[in-house]
Amino acid sequence: MKRLSTLVLSALAIAAVSGLTVLRTGLVAEAARPGRWDSWTPLVTTTYPVEGSFTDIAITDYYADVHLRPSRDGAISVSARDAEGVSRTVQVVNGTLTITRPEPTAGERIFHHEDDDPELTLYLPAGNYGALTVTTTSGDVETSAQLNFASASLTTVSGDI
Repeated sequence: MKRLSTLVLSALAIAAVSGLTVLRTGLVAEAARPGRWDSWTPLVTTTYPVEGSFTDIAITDYYADVHLRPSRDGAISVSARDAEGVSRTVQVVNGTLTITRPEPTAGERIFHHEDDDPELTLYLPAGNYGALTVTTTSGDVETSAQLNFASASLTTVSGDI
């Protein structure tokens, strides 16, 4: 019985190592495929309209550095610099301006280019606002002294606040 257990454990170990080798080889082959990673596409800037009145602001992103800045012309606008094809949802619901980015794909998480840090900038008229909630995984969060919030919840795993 002990010999059978040893034999089964050995077979499982060999299968596991073989499976990891095949997986690793597949990932390396995919990464080495011509045109796959050597054709890095620069980030593009997209401006989103903001319609409706709000007091609170809720922003959920993943990689983007989030900037809240006073607008020069008193208008509210959202500007995002991100990979082509990535869009955000910008809407006012029940008095809260919500800005969200879809969850990144596994490939976007693993193969994040060093020079492609996305940015999200919300331009607001200087003044007082209600609650501010910002959640990002690796982005920095920055706001201006000209923008006042009744409360703020700023969360980032590896970014600066």
